Amino acid sequence: MLEIANKFKAKETQRIEYFDVLRVIAMLAVILNHSFGHFSVDEYLKYQGTLLWHIDNILNTFTRFNVPIFFMISGALLLKNDKNISLKYLFKKRIPRVLIPFLVWNIIYIIAYCRVKGGHSIIREFIASIFSTRGYAEHLWYLYALIAIYLILPIVRCFISRTNKALINYALLIWTFFSIFMPFIHQFIPKVQFANYADLNILAGYLGYFILGYKLANSKRTFNTISLVILFIIGWMITAIGGYEYQNLLGNKNIFFQDFLTPNVVVMSITLFIFIKQLLQKHKLSAKIKPIILNLSYLSFGIYLVHFLFRNVGLIIFQKYPVNPYLYLIISPVFVFIMSYITICIASKIKVLSFCITGNKYKKIHN
Repeated sequence: MLEIANKFKAKETQRIEYFDVLRVIAMLAVILNHSFGHFSVDEYLKYQGTLLWHIDNILNTFTRFNVPIFFMISGALLLKNDKNISLKYLFKKRIPRVLIPFLVWNIIYIIAYCRVKGGHSIIREFIASIFSTRGYAEHLWYLYALIAIYLILPIVRCFISRTNKALINYALLIWTFFSIFMPFIHQFIPKVQFANYADLNILAGYLGYFILGYKLANSKRTFNTISLVILFIIGWMITAIGGYEYQNLLGNKNIFFQDFLTPNVVVMSITLFIFIKQLLQKHKLSAKIKPIILNLSYLSFGIYLVHFLFRNVGLIIFQKYPVNPYLYLIISPVFVFIMSYITICIASKIKVLSFCITGNKYKKIHN
């Protein structure tokens, strides 16, 4: 692992440490989020109100900043790069790095599902997956959203490069109102909504995270650390407790409070981003930790793609054998991470697999 990271030394000075740390945190949070939630979401009616439900709910909701952080890192990096204005660069370099691994892993998940379930057509499943994510690979929704944003990336980059702080703030204000505030109000007061032709909720609102990441990364303003921690905890508690109370009120499973575009999750994501940024600007990573973080950051996309496969395996084992549920909460994320890391680490060392499995070019770590 350290050998891989050491081969990046020529580029280390150009890297921004807090981006790598945030990427690793988001990747681990995704694994935790999908390892948890079985008792408080999938089997809500069976475990409702039990101690196991509450523990699972608290752990699960703590990780909801995961995908927003990924979007924010991408926005911070891509919206400052003039290469992303070029359509040639977009379709030759940028989109293939996401699209090819997405197609490969989509097929892998489909084959695995059809083998386990039996009687399902691989071709039919693949065609269906083009238009919507499948439950056995639901994490791939992120790539649908990412590719959609990439398609308008040149336009957004042009806007960013030629605008000022006031207009960026204005764009984020529109995003906050139409993608976060209005849907939140509409959830509780259905009549409060805009007609489709007057709604500015673009690309399910995830484009806003892109612009938000760019703004926060380039902001020189500092915030009180304690305040950031308190706000994060408040957002977390609203996600956990608000979601619990709302489910009790409705009498059925509902994860609205865990949505990535609810105010509470947005607050968690913003405060964590700023907290890690300020922390790493004051304290650099140690010589021992830095190569580990660099390595995990480099492999994070591949780990994201494969982790759901091992999550499904772990869940099948849990459902088939008498495993203590509390023990499952501990073992599952550890198992998923270790197996995912080993798989992607091996794939990154094989020339014919590296790019299509991990999204990274083989030559970047094998000079």
